[in-house]
Amino acid sequence: MQFSTAFSRIPTTVWGVVLFLIALGVRLLHITDTDIAGDEPFSIFMSQLNLQSMVYHLSKDNSPPLFEIILHLYAQVVGGSDFTLRLLPTIFSALVPVILFVIGKRFFNLQVGLIAAFLAIFSIYHIRFAHEVRVYSLFSLLTAGSLFFLFHVVREFRSVKYWFGLAIADVLLLYAHYTSLYLIFAQVVCCLILIPWRNWKWPFLAFATVGICYLPYMLVLLQRLGEVSGSGTWVPKPGWGEVYGNINLLLNSKFTTLVVVVAVLLPLVLQRSQWKLIFQRLFDSHKAVILLFYFVVPYLSMFVVSMVFLPMFMDRYVLYTSVPLFLLVAWLVASVWQEYQYGWVGLALVVSGSVLTTDLNPSNNRNVKATVNHLKELNAAGTPVYVCPEMFHLAVAYHFDRDIFALTDNDFPTKKLDSALASKGFHFIYSFEQILSTNEPLVYLDAASEFVYPQNGILNALKEEMIESDHFHHHEIFDIYKFQPR
Repeated sequence: MQFSTAFSRIPTTVWGVVLFLIALGVRLLHITDTDIAGDEPFSIFMSQLNLQSMVYHLSKDNSPPLFEIILHLYAQVVGGSDFTLRLLPTIFSALVPVILFVIGKRFFNLQVGLIAAFLAIFSIYHIRFAHEVRVYSLFSLLTAGSLFFLFHVVREFRSVKYWFGLAIADVLLLYAHYTSLYLIFAQVVCCLILIPWRNWKWPFLAFATVGICYLPYMLVLLQRLGEVSGSGTWVPKPGWGEVYGNINLLLNSKFTTLVVVVAVLLPLVLQRSQWKLIFQRLFDSHKAVILLFYFVVPYLSMFVVSMVFLPMFMDRYVLYTSVPLFLLVAWLVASVWQEYQYGWVGLALVVSGSVLTTDLNPSNNRNVKATVNHLKELNAAGTPVYVCPEMFHLAVAYHFDRDIFALTDNDFPTKKLDSALASKGFHFIYSFEQILSTNEPLVYLDAASEFVYPQNGILNALKEEMIESDHFHHHEIFDIYKFQPR
């Protein structure tokens, strides 16, 4: 009890600053250890366009433009080095534990806030995506903000400022990522359950405002849904084990999940007479309903949609559901330990489990820079280089020559970039027929082309037409082949 009393005297602002600095420090340790890879070059490249062209071209992609707009404005101020680019999502990520702490402390107690904050600080997923110049850290931050306002509007039905805050958070969520629709669905469910009908004019006005603000992009959403439902996505259909497996990953590992289970069950085993009181406290609270539905509704909805309609149940797309999950875990642990003199033991168990299982330098499994440098060496004598899939051109340009990467065309974004790479002997293809000649030596980079173009046959055709003289592998998906004419 003395532990709790002593720490409860510390102002929330001080806690917030300390937690932010810890989270920022953890994320800064290895911020540039991994290469700019995956979809990062795409976001960085698109942010170089003017705003009008950026919004237009991103409307044909699978993410709305909010992050790239912010990145565009940010890079104009601080520049475009690997460090400064990744600093933006790192700051977004470091703010998530702060909001979780504020929600936990304000609506539950100090222990809930601390447990949730430290789960986020040492989350491998959050650290990993803090090191990725993509929307996911921003999306998690906006999810935390929307949950903060949802707690307030359920407690204060007639508070215009909190309904306005929720509406703003929802609009930003919608312009950040399409999966925000699951969160808004969860909000509607919570409001239906917890807000009396006589006060429903407030949620109606808030959600109507969100809908009106999203009207300019609604047609884009419907078009994208039509296109991807017809052609599918690269995300594989999930198995039933992933429902449990992704929770393990969100909490870091199976071991962390086991620690959480032990932390929840141990007090119940030690003091069976308190079961009824504890469960009554757990399920009588409307705050518990908010946390449960804000995690379960988006998480399971994404899984069901992925099983029957459009696969999307994977790490980066479920990351935002960790926000309510961390609070849910924190609330469960703090609640069952509340009757004990040493109630902080639950906090110590869960935080220790998270710290012990964290990885402060999670790999993105892409050695792009070494691969491109190797291609440059092989290309030095004028040997043409062919790369499949063709969308790898931005990653190659980024690590090959930043001046080439900076070449943009607002009408045809990569036209100048592709021409410049072609002049250097780099060609990006999707079929064997695009290879200009097999009568001279060439280099072929296969960047997991079968994943994007199944049975494209490029490598087999090259082996039939030419002589393979060498083969190199770069972690994790890059295979370089040298060919000589027969």
